[in-house]
Order: sequence, then structure tokens, then C-alpha cells
Amino acid sequence: MPLGKKLEKELAASLSKIASPVEILLFTSGRYPKAEAEMEAALRDISSLSRKLSLKKYGLDSSEAKREDVKRGPAIVLRGRAKGRVRFFGFPSGYQFPVFIMDIL
Repeated sequence: MPLGKKLEKELAASLSKIASPVEILLFTSGRYPKAEAEMEAALRDISSLSRKLSLKKYGLDSSEAKREDVKRGPAIVLRGRAKGRVRFFGFPSGYQFPVFIMDIL
């Protein structure tokens, strides 16, 4: 799912406002390899738009999945300076995509 040049430019402008680093944690199950690969590619594209974003990938059997209490995937956890956590199961597309970007900010 390529972002496209126009969306990429708009996202880069929005993501330039990030105040502190944000980790995007991707948890995969291996049950949906095509969808998980597409999610990872899209998240890599998004994270490449700001130096304050980092993407890390884990399996559901990892200690990180246990720490974040993720038991099914694919899932995304956003971790930043703010307390609490934001989780998405599956890729946040459609109306969820702007919410995902706002949660990063």
C-alpha cells in the first residue's frame, strides 16, 4: 500500500510536529503473511517520514508482546512519552487512519 507522493508530503508536514520520540511496535502472528507484510511496509513508509518515529517488529511469542499484553495479531502499539498506550488490531485504514496519525502526534 504505497502512500503516494501527495499523502506522503502531507504526512511529513504533520509528523514534523512530533514533540518527542514515538515507537511504533508491530506484532505479527504469521497467520496473515501478505497482510502483515503490507502493514510492515506501510508502517516503514510512515516511520521514514520523521526521525522521531521508530518501527520495531515482534512476534506474538516475544517478551515484548507479553509486556504489552498483545495476544493476537497483527497489532500495532504506539509507545511515547505520554502515559498509557494506544493499540490497533489490524491496519488502521479508512476513517481510522487519521486517528492513527493523531495518536502518533
